[in-house]
Amino acid sequence: SCGNTTKLAPLIARIPNIHMFDVGPWTELRAAVEVYRNVPDASIMRRINPIDSVIMANEQQMREPLQEVREVCEGVIPTMVMYDGLNYLEDWKADFEKIHKLDRICHEILHAAP
Repeated sequence: SCGNTTKLAPLIARIPNIHMFDVGPWTELRAAVEVYRNVPDASIMRRINPIDSVIMANEQQMREPLQEVREVCEGVIPTMVMYDGLNYLEDWKADFEKIHKLDRICHEILHAAP
């Protein structure tokens, strides 16, 4: 969702036959995981803001949401990470370099041995 669904998570979790829960950038990840981990066969899709966490971010700011995903979700609930709308803003070469850096950081953090 594009909004903060933290308070709605317990209600959403009660909807029958849902197994993939969309956890947007404004929703508290830890709170969502605590609710959705109790749903049989559940997984989450963590959406990360592509502007704040990539295009306008320094390397540490790129790492923070990925480190949170790994810390909170690893071994608890299957998780997919999404950067919806990841595109360039003004300087396509500089933005492409940031996207390439993000790719390296994702592999480093999300594919590292536990």
